[in-house]
Amino acid sequence: MPLSEHEQRLLEQMERAFYEEDPQFASSMQQPRVPLGRRVVLSVVLAVAGLAVIVAALASRMPVLGVVGFALLLVAGSRLLPARGAGASAVADPSSQSQAARQRRTMSQRFEDRWNRRRGE
Repeated sequence: MPLSEHEQRLLEQMERAFYEEDPQFASSMQQPRVPLGRRVVLSVVLAVAGLAVIVAALASRMPVLGVVGFALLLVAGSRLLPARGAGASAVADPSSQSQAARQRRTMSQRFEDRWNRRRGE
């Protein structure tokens, strides 16, 4: 059953409030994610293939083939890591730009800002 106009307006207001309150969480919720099970299976398949290529490289004494196998292992490991920064461009909310600017600061700048907030400066 479709939503009425009143319900759609309420939903849009709640979404705007959600973006304003926590833009980082809102952007992370918008990212299309590959199910974890699928990523794990793909990573395991790539890792097994990489190991098989390394063993074949050792048996045939071809170092180039060993490098390819090692690259497959690296790709398999990187598939398990979550994507970083992928949702920043997908968010149409202008407050996400200030969030992206905050993320570009160095770690020492963030620590200094935190220290200043604690001291009340």
